[in-house]
Amino acid sequence: MKHLTLSFSRPVIFIPSIVIVLLVVVSGLFFVKHGASASAPQKKATVKAAQSQFSFNGTTGWHKGPTNETSMALFRNDGECFTSIEQKSGTINIAAKIQKQQSMMTSSGNTMTAGATPETFIQIPTGPQKYELHEFSLTSGDKSHPLMGGLGLGYVQLADGYLKIQSHCNTVDELSTTIPALQAYTFHMN
Repeated sequence: MKHLTLSFSRPVIFIPSIVIVLLVVVSGLFFVKHGASASAPQKKATVKAAQSQFSFNGTTGWHKGPTNETSMALFRNDGECFTSIEQKSGTINIAAKIQKQQSMMTSSGNTMTAGATPETFIQIPTGPQKYELHEFSLTSGDKSHPLMGGLGLGYVQLADGYLKIQSHCNTVDELSTTIPALQAYTFHMN
């Protein structure tokens, strides 16, 4: 009768092989799971663009230009004029602001000559707010760097800050054509 002899050398090698295979499978599953989630599209945190405090109600011959939370620009379709509006903090001293603008122009070798001062308005939450548009004729002291020849400056004091309103045209005579665009701005207090 033959005796069956079991050799333990095989199971000793077999057990570490099973452990190694299990470790490879488990770590493979771990890497596949984490690799898949890393390459899966991630939902990005959406940052809502700041809403502008201004809107443009539209007017013939004008279109909206660059806009951010505190400012907006409008352009006449023929490119001869543009307007801008900006909300600023603090209180406004209109005479001092105009004097500062004139001083800057003079120090640059340019001239700024006062013209008409038409009254216009802007829509704010409490209704139309009147203001004066101070018109100026600009002349460049350096003919190689011409300026737009017409500048309009207007200011509206608010309870919290003020609005700075500007018109720019190739000539001072064209500034009156900016009035419909200026009246098409609406300021929304956020």
